[in-house]
Amino acid sequence: MAWFKWQGLHAETGPQRGLLKARSQQAAGLALSEQKIRVTALKPMRAQYRQPDNNQFLCKFLYQWHSLLSAGFDHRQAWLHLHQQSKTQLQADASAGVIRALNEGLSIAKAMGQYPQLFPDSICAWVKIGEETGRLGDVLTRLVSNLTAEQSRRQQMRAALRYPLIVLAVAGLTVLLMVFFLLPKFAAIYAQLEVPLPPLTALLLQLNSPALQQQLMLGLVGATLMLFFIRYRAGKAMLRYRGASRIYALPLLGRWWSNQHVLHDLDMLVLTLASGIPLQQGCALIARFSASGYWQHHWHMASKHLSQGITLAQTLSRTMLPTVLLEAIATGEQSGQLVQQLQFAMRQLTEQLSEQQQRISQLLPTLVLIAVSIIVLLLLLALYLPLFQLGQTVR
Repeated sequence: MAWFKWQGLHAETGPQRGLLKARSQQAAGLALSEQKIRVTALKPMRAQYRQPDNNQFLCKFLYQWHSLLSAGFDHRQAWLHLHQQSKTQLQADASAGVIRALNEGLSIAKAMGQYPQLFPDSICAWVKIGEETGRLGDVLTRLVSNLTAEQSRRQQMRAALRYPLIVLAVAGLTVLLMVFFLLPKFAAIYAQLEVPLPPLTALLLQLNSPALQQQLMLGLVGATLMLFFIRYRAGKAMLRYRGASRIYALPLLGRWWSNQHVLHDLDMLVLTLASGIPLQQGCALIARFSASGYWQHHWHMASKHLSQGITLAQTLSRTMLPTVLLEAIATGEQSGQLVQQLQFAMRQLTEQLSEQQQRISQLLPTLVLIAVSIIVLLLLLALYLPLFQLGQTVR
């Protein structure tokens, strides 16, 4: 069974459009004709989005859901509208499943959880909190804010890395062209001259060997595959305590990643506290859905220590939590205004991280250009220095 998007004309009600689930396109057309609808357009929906597109879908979907609820729609009406806006088979299946759950009086979060490819467990958990506390609108607003901020940070980082990566790619291609095409010609010239070569030139000419060139290509391919493997493993390593700790120990970027993860966790903690959920239970909930194994461990310990009478500030004092947040938690626990203190400190830390990211994005292109310039300069010196020496000898 597949979903089809259709448009048509009804003899009495006029133009109509919608979604229909059928075994085939012919079966869908027959079902519409039985409803006295003359089909003008009928096409199958695609399977599902890729992961980056799904992140964009989630942000847009949650925002539309919140807007419909704010406009006075009940949940069933809102999901019927969202169902008509589906763009893929998975979205249509998920929205239809939620509508069935609503008709049967079941939980929205439970129905959404049956489609983990579309709705991650963390999203379903916060929807469940919103349903149980009656603050689903606030939960959706905060989720949209978090997803938008994460998407913006990723786009900024990609934009910052795009130019250095292009420069590196062009520089690498230039070096390969020089080694495989220009270097053999210079090697032939220097072999005919039978003159002593500078050490730098002699070292470079060793790359003229086919065996070394083959090893160079294999090394480049291996390095590329290793980068993809590291990227793949980094996501899984981040979910483990030791793996996340090692990533956070990296210079320059490690602390930045840690702060990004803890900001996301604290944003959810503020939401749980504002929803009336006790601090201990909120920490346990954060521990389940944090994107970092390091912070999962410490949120779990915080929940355990809170049950023993140890404050949250004392538990987190030995972690990588920034000082501004630690001071805000200590003050908030003593004054009973933890939510307000956290919100103020998180705004300060967010501004600091934005400034740090801008500095990194400005520094990376400069470092790459300097490195590429040095490499090209050494190659040119190695190739042309013997010619300069030969000219001086002739004189």
